[in-house]
Amino acid sequence: MIKVMIVDDERNIREGIIHLINWRELGCEVVHSCNNGSTALSYLEGNPVDIVVTDIKMPIMDGLDLSKRISEKYMAKVIILTAYSDFALAKQAIKYNVSDFIIKNDFIEELPLAINKTIEMIVKEREIGEAGKGEVSGSFNYVNVFRRLITTGEISAREIVEGKLEENNYVLCACDITYYDKEIGNQNISELLNNILRISLKDCSYSIIPFTDSYLIIPVRYKKNSGMGLNTVVEYFNNIIIMIEEFMRIDIKLGLSSEVKDVKQLKDGYEEARQALAKITTQGTAIKVYTSLSSSGVTTAFDVDRFTNMLVEITFDEESFEVGEKLSKGFEKLADTGCAFE
Repeated sequence: MIKVMIVDDERNIREGIIHLINWRELGCEVVHSCNNGSTALSYLEGNPVDIVVTDIKMPIMDGLDLSKRISEKYMAKVIILTAYSDFALAKQAIKYNVSDFIIKNDFIEELPLAINKTIEMIVKEREIGEAGKGEVSGSFNYVNVFRRLITTGEISAREIVEGKLEENNYVLCACDITYYDKEIGNQNISELLNNILRISLKDCSYSIIPFTDSYLIIPVRYKKNSGMGLNTVVEYFNNIIIMIEEFMRIDIKLGLSSEVKDVKQLKDGYEEARQALAKITTQGTAIKVYTSLSSSGVTTAFDVDRFTNMLVEITFDEESFEVGEKLSKGFEKLADTGCAFE
């Protein structure tokens, strides 16, 4: 079974996680719980743990420092448990290869989903370790299949069946990256970008297809009956851009295709993504979604949480006269993203 450790300075939260989650049904057992990161590290020194679920704000050693120490020495995966007010702080842990973030108030529903996703990562990594650095024996090579499909349009009926490709809808993303400091090393940047994609594209699967150091194609796929669509993917990529601006020394421009409902049409989706990317003429980071209408403009990232918090603060500040101006500017920027605010 997968071994789990719970780290939170609030006893009721620890007990709730232990007793309100059906760990056996998830194929897990909680092997230890403690109230700070230092105690958690002491346990890790002599005991195997697969997944650490940790709070951010704790005495002695907080969850950020614990995540950093784990990433440097141990193979355990980390899931961050945080309050709404800590979420911006929690996002900093992405550089430490954190697997997911869970809001405390939603842990009963969200934590099992995060655990299942993390277990899939662990199983896949173990299979790769057993098979060596190459492709896992018997696994479907999405990267090679998608690369050939988007460039030549060729795919076999066997590949469609084996990869269950007809079960999905797709959105293709063409990425152009400008590095501020290439001496950081492309491998570190690539790993950090993959961490951001993994955490942000929660309900999707994706592949990263590098054509050059600065040009990538990301096919995003999701089940046809999932209720997801292009607007959801655009929202995810807006969040991805916000995180990239915060944690990575790069500018990134993203061109998104329309939704592709037939895997055999992915080459057309690739052309749409390339066209959308080519129409971005602004400096810095930006997103454009393909449209056949030439009047459509480039969209920029919009942090809804930050905008909402700002509105709340100035609304209750009796000395502030900026509410109207800030509200107007905020909704203008929101309109540029093509997303709705409810």
